[in-house]
Amino acid sequence: MDLPRRRGPDAVGQGHREVSEPDVAPLQVQGPRSRELLAPLCAEVEDLPYYACACADIAGVPCVVSRTGWSGGLGFEIYPRRSDQAMMVWDAIVDSGRRRGLLITGPNLSRAVERGITDTHYFVNCDMNPFEAGRGRLVDLDHGPFVGQRALRAAFRSTRRRKTVGVVAGEEALPTLEEFWDLENRSRPIGKVLWSAYSFALRRAAGIAVVDEAVMVGTEALIRHPEGKTRARIVDLPLAA
Repeated sequence: MDLPRRRGPDAVGQGHREVSEPDVAPLQVQGPRSRELLAPLCAEVEDLPYYACACADIAGVPCVVSRTGWSGGLGFEIYPRRSDQAMMVWDAIVDSGRRRGLLITGPNLSRAVERGITDTHYFVNCDMNPFEAGRGRLVDLDHGPFVGQRALRAAFRSTRRRKTVGVVAGEEALPTLEEFWDLENRSRPIGKVLWSAYSFALRRAAGIAVVDEAVMVGTEALIRHPEGKTRARIVDLPLAA
């Protein structure tokens, strides 16, 4: 993907850079047959490891292909490097998918919650660091120097600790989550529910929360939401395989 371009000092100030969004139109191909679907269009997916990406041409359009997604299972994300050619990529994928049971849909929030998958907006809104978000295994504090290294080292040493956990509700339904919900135990605040969806695997409402590090798996909790209160239990992530 193209890097942001530097502009002249008189445009944005001496030493400043313009930050802009790359001209891409991302889409995902998720599911057990995703590699089979993409392989005729993009041989690079055959041996692509998880979290890796490769440059490839799909339908003659330069793309970046990554093995990532929102399901926790096999899947890929495709980034056409020119949005005005993105429909050529779309049409090629849809054509290949017709013979393989392709279903066109948006991201599967229920599956993402079950697998404990969130996005960067989740971290930003909660002032979380990677260790609190359960992503510490992806951080190499000694690889560098890199931007944020000092802050990450300080966060690793900090005594202020939270962690990300799963929350499974009782048999009651939960409303649509439009803002964070308070989570408490015996009238004491212990964290917040930040993601919520109905889990078809568990057959009940579930969510992802950030809680005080001392909160143990198995703790009974109460979710406060706009429609009242719902009993829940703290569990490990992922919620379902």
